Amino acid sequence: MSKKISELTNLNDISSAPGSILIPVANTVSLSTNSVKVDTLRNYITIHANSAYNTANSVNTYSQAAFAKANNALANTTGTLAGDLTVTGNVVTSTSTITSAGMGYKQGTGGQVTQTGSRTDAVTLNALTGRITLYNVITPAEYSDTFTFNNSFITANDLVYVAHISSGTMALYDVTATPQNGSAVITFRNNSNDPSPPESPVIGFMVFKAAIT
Repeated sequence: MSKKISELTNLNDISSAPGSILIPVANTVSLSTNSVKVDTLRNYITIHANSAYNTANSVNTYSQAAFAKANNALANTTGTLAGDLTVTGNVVTSTSTITSAGMGYKQGTGGQVTQTGSRTDAVTLNALTGRITLYNVITPAEYSDTFTFNNSFITANDLVYVAHISSGTMALYDVTATPQNGSAVITFRNNSNDPSPPESPVIGFMVFKAAIT
């Protein structure tokens, strides 16, 4: 007597079913073991349908294990990488990026601030990079204005790069920054023999973390 797969409720039914097993073409058979042996007239019929799945699953398991080991290695902040590290994509940290187009701080780490009141008023912006718009005023010939730039990212050992990048008369001014713990003193100087027009120059800045030991 033949039985259909839909009539079998467990593997014992398969192993003990006399005659043949009919599998309708339209049905999908899912086996939970590597092979099923069907004893008909003491001849074993082995169904290997699940073997390929198990092999693929093993490969996937090994792949996940390798990924987990790599992830653990990256998570180990005290570890040391011996040899070269080759990256085909971008390197992105919480604050910076390295891409084929260059390297620098990523979007979201910068900011902008505008000076109010006078050219010597302090400004505050806690960011690694950004812009400072200076107060609109005439800068006398060969004259310097100095103000404090409060920034919690700056330490005394850091390098703070500043430059006049937009607005105002370009190539007229020199800009320097002296870092301190929690701030930098910025000096903005008109080097020409003539006073500047009334304008609001924009200074760009970047904080480069540095060490002396």
